[in-house]
Amino acid sequence: MTTLIPHILLVDDYPADNFIHRRLLLGAQIADTVSICENGQQALDWLGRCPRADTPGLLLLDLNMPVMDGWDFLQAHALLPSEQQVPHVLIMLSTSLPASREAQIREHTQVKGCVTKPLNMAALTMMLT
Repeated sequence: MTTLIPHILLVDDYPADNFIHRRLLLGAQIADTVSICENGQQALDWLGRCPRADTPGLLLLDLNMPVMDGWDFLQAHALLPSEQQVPHVLIMLSTSLPASREAQIREHTQVKGCVTKPLNMAALTMMLT
């Protein structure tokens, strides 16, 4: 079976979530490769070194992380050269967002939606349709 997205970048500081999400994405044949960065700065550095052919098609982003959180990452990601930007970003939430934060998310055109952690097959189906 062909995967839907060859490469996904998962940006989250919680190892247990990363383990679960990687297994789910690979096991459901959503992706061939799932790379993991533990904070926004690590993700920016990784994208800067990533060959264009390996740029992920989807980035799953946690908002609350040390070093550089998801909000700061979104700002910095928008300033990257277009070949280093990930075309589709999906926000992973552990709680609901206040309306003011939802408005901030809509300012970022690369953000395609929000899902609640931990990911599950229903959330994956929703995000991929």
